[in-house]
Amino acid sequence: MSITVNSMKLRVLLIFPAMAIIGLMAQFGCNSTGPTKPSAPDYYISATLIQDPNVDSTWMVVRLQKENADYDSATVKFGSVTLNYSNLQYGFDSIYYLNQDTSPVFAAGVRDLVLDDSPDFADTVSISVGSPFYDSIASPNNHIFRPSDPSLVINWQASANAQTYVLAAVLADSAYRGYGYSEYGVSLGTSGSLPQDAFMVSPGNNFDTGLYNVYVYAIVGVPDSTLTSRLLPVPLPSQFPTNNINTGDLVGRIGTIQVSLMDTIRATTIP
Repeated sequence: MSITVNSMKLRVLLIFPAMAIIGLMAQFGCNSTGPTKPSAPDYYISATLIQDPNVDSTWMVVRLQKENADYDSATVKFGSVTLNYSNLQYGFDSIYYLNQDTSPVFAAGVRDLVLDDSPDFADTVSISVGSPFYDSIASPNNHIFRPSDPSLVINWQASANAQTYVLAAVLADSAYRGYGYSEYGVSLGTSGSLPQDAFMVSPGNNFDTGLYNVYVYAIVGVPDSTLTSRLLPVPLPSQFPTNNINTGDLVGRIGTIQVSLMDTIRATTIP
């Protein structure tokens, strides 16, 4: 994964004459306490793009903190679009966001996330966006899943730029409500399977019957699982622990999620 950073923060470089440096060393060298510990970064950002053709929507959600406090005075852009700001959006305080009733808004390719807090700071990070794709249930081919079936096999198209995939299933009337089962795919291939656990009442081993929606997500970068939990049909399985933005004064995570056109299956105990 490649992240390009174009920092525009102004820095001042002071150059001391050689003799002055020697004099300072002689005066303070014996009592020196060593180098100062680097200070914490000024800005922390979490940003995720979701494009979901099943609800014909594109979302971009960004949380920005400055010196460990939510910050609302910057300008945040993704691609050529300036994000709106709200004190309460998608259940969270202090969110920069984009929501358009069309998908995809952003075609596959590299897009820039621009943070502008002029005149103090400006920075740009880049992330790839995936391409639209669909999934299909390969087995059982009659789209009926019973307790005797060992797993649900899913095939899907490759999505451009994908770095990993997520497989998910949820009762159709519970999608986009923070429920369901999801897991990361084991490879970048275009086939995977969901276990019987995806169709069980949790906790417990009771088979949960009904019509299920089945999805695949194409993941690029490091999406934020908390910000996106109610925007996705099924929440992400877990949060990637490693940030992928670190430019010194700006750290955090950025990712994109392309949701597949779903397929459906009915879970039943009827023979």
